[in-house]
Amino acid sequence: MAPACRSVGLHHGRQAPIRAAVLGMKKTVFLDFIYTMARIKLDVPKQFHFKTEIDVRVSDINYGNHMGNDALLSILHEARIRFLANYECKELDLFGVSLIMSDVAIQYKNEAYHGDVLQIELTAYDFGVTSFDLFYYVTRKSDQKIIAMAKTHMVCYNYNEKKMKEVPEKFLNFFVSST
Repeated sequence: MAPACRSVGLHHGRQAPIRAAVLGMKKTVFLDFIYTMARIKLDVPKQFHFKTEIDVRVSDINYGNHMGNDALLSILHEARIRFLANYECKELDLFGVSLIMSDVAIQYKNEAYHGDVLQIELTAYDFGVTSFDLFYYVTRKSDQKIIAMAKTHMVCYNYNEKKMKEVPEKFLNFFVSST
């Protein structure tokens, strides 16, 4: 019968001591192949093109009595909808193409609580032929503490043709100055 692991303590790229129950005996062993995942780092853009406010609802609160990570992702989605509406667009109609979020990266900085008003600043940047990034800078309105920073990678897509499409020039022109 295989020993059952009770807990693992990871130590940022160093050996990790593991307490294991081996035939009812406690002992500490060292494994040199357990490493932590690298931390993401998001660089804040110099300029934002949109700002909105969203209240933290009671349904956004988790068992730790603060806003859950799933709730933040939902709040970012709401902010993205408002951002697009500011340019008279929708996720299914960005000047004739649809958007698919292909990835998301979030750095959590502070907790948010029920009743907090979050200020979310957004910008589009890092444009490619068929995609771009949206950056979200989330602060608590009352004290301006940074709650989180996030980036979503958005791909332009045509669902009828099942093909990626170019970023519409009309959208691109809002963010890229011509030289």
